Amino acid sequence: MKDPRQPCSSRRAVALAALALAPLASCKGAPAERLSDGAAAASSAASSAASSASSASPRLGGEPTAGGEPTVGGEPGAGHWSWLPGDWAPPAGLPEFCELRIAARPARDLPPLRWRACASGRAGCRQLVVDWASGRGSKLAVDVAEPVRRLSTGEVVVQVTRLYPDPLEPTFDRVMHVFYQLDGAARFAYALDVRDRGGGPGSQRCVGLITSSDAGLVHRADLSRERVSVFGHSSWADPLRATYSRQIPFGELGGGAGLQASAGGAVYLTTQLTGGMAVVDLASQRVTVPREGGRPASIEGYRPTARGAVVFRIGERVSLDYLSKDGSTRPLVTPPGARHVSGFALDRSDGDRLVWVEADDLQPATNTVLYTSPAAQREGELERRRVTSFVDPSGDGGGHMIANAGHALLVTAPTQALLVRLADGQRWTLTAEPGTVFIKPMWVDDQDVWIATGVAPYAGSDAVDVDGVLRRARASLDAASPGAR
Repeated sequence: MKDPRQPCSSRRAVALAALALAPLASCKGAPAERLSDGAAAASSAASSAASSASSASPRLGGEPTAGGEPTVGGEPGAGHWSWLPGDWAPPAGLPEFCELRIAARPARDLPPLRWRACASGRAGCRQLVVDWASGRGSKLAVDVAEPVRRLSTGEVVVQVTRLYPDPLEPTFDRVMHVFYQLDGAARFAYALDVRDRGGGPGSQRCVGLITSSDAGLVHRADLSRERVSVFGHSSWADPLRATYSRQIPFGELGGGAGLQASAGGAVYLTTQLTGGMAVVDLASQRVTVPREGGRPASIEGYRPTARGAVVFRIGERVSLDYLSKDGSTRPLVTPPGARHVSGFALDRSDGDRLVWVEADDLQPATNTVLYTSPAAQREGELERRRVTSFVDPSGDGGGHMIANAGHALLVTAPTQALLVRLADGQRWTLTAEPGTVFIKPMWVDDQDVWIATGVAPYAGSDAVDVDGVLRRARASLDAASPGAR
């Protein structure tokens, strides 16, 4: 039932937060192996993390550098940041040797996302213009569970993680995280350069990871030699002004932090502990590693809410728990018999409505059925309602599912996705553009469906490079089919 393989997209995200950034080949077996957000991902421990920085005054400091003249390891690095457009500066709360930069004027220097008509000529079909890199190699990372997120204010924020492929290796050497308004201006941008400084593999002393929450942004810097992490958090109203935490030793974070998500003033992280998590309360800077009987709780795959997070409970079968910020857990969804929860999502437009898939087995998930309930924090509050059964040749079982606007969006085959209306189970089938495969659902609203896509860069290879986003107008989709109860 459990698959020890680390998912392809998780490997990329962990690499961004790892001490030694070993070359990462293009994802093997994707999309069949792309099990990053589901119970399958919960079954595979997210690895490594790295280290962090100094807790200093919360300000984007110093004079912005127009493209280059950063300080790296205390030495000028003329031209090293010339790939960045416009004015960028190092985060003021981190050491000078950190290979990180923040855009001083993102709305001016980074144009809004651009879209072009699909090559197939299908009505209502557009593809993201990816013009920051060319050639082979993945140009996008879609590791975060909710790359497009509805805030409580109603604003929708899009996170696009640009990858810049290494021309000499099958991996990337620079990363830019950009947060946009939906069909609007860039709100914030954060860049990471992992090119070798001359010290050989693992010479990067400070690497970072950034995620969004309803309240704003949380970025983490990990210092390899000091073996500490620092968390900076800022509001959407003033994203350049960050407050930094103390230096938190890796040991407090279960040996080092990996992937993260945040909400309600807390950060939820995977750790080096197998099947373990850590919770960082940003206000008190207290770290909690949920435990049971002196051992790390077997929970993973979080979706944060205002008061805690919905997580997978890993055991003989996979179920859902609710994790409170104090580290305590309680059962939330226990499938009947020997069935498992294979995937879940939260509909932020409907008060964090819970949407989940149950299956007879995992990897591949079989006999899959979609359920929903209003938001709940314990099993007694759950109002379980069956939406529809569905055929899932991929075996993903909703492992990459997203939900919004009363709909769930799932990838069910390399070139097929399913949009399901939660009210009555009606569904629409979407197919990929010729020569591409679906990687992960990104967003659905009343107007559009977004799905990350990839291509096979080599003839006859099972490798897939993530290099696009398909955007389909819902009005252009084929007629709906009734749900199967």
